[in-house]
Amino acid sequence: MKKAHAYKFVLTLNHKIMLTLKNVLRVNALSSGLTGLLLTFFPGVFRDLFEVSHAAPFIGVGIFLVVFSILVAIVSANHPVSHSAVLAVTIADSAWVLASIAVILMPISMSIIGTALIIAVAGWVLMMAVLQMRGLRQTPAAMNP
Repeated sequence: MKKAHAYKFVLTLNHKIMLTLKNVLRVNALSSGLTGLLLTFFPGVFRDLFEVSHAAPFIGVGIFLVVFSILVAIVSANHPVSHSAVLAVTIADSAWVLASIAVILMPISMSIIGTALIIAVAGWVLMMAVLQMRGLRQTPAAMNP
């Protein structure tokens, strides 16, 4: 095998390994959990960043994300991964994206940075949902309880 072909093979193999359904779920759990911890333990920072008057919503969202991340981690640890559980996670992710759009459209005063962060996180969550759906389609039917 020529060196260029071997390199392309390794890249393709690494790409497939990185985008397995389990790995996407693990990244979802990790990113949700870290975001949840940041929101829960540093709500004042986010209140100031978003230029809003209350920190309590950040704590509530943070706690939700920590619980969600634990559930997603459990789903990713199951062998085989449950089709219905991944579908539930994907529906929750989709609901997050829709809720983010609703928050942006609400007549509340929020900083440009806060709006940009909501859009960025919604984009990330949408990507997780799309990759999870792709992973479900690539999972053999026999492995989808």
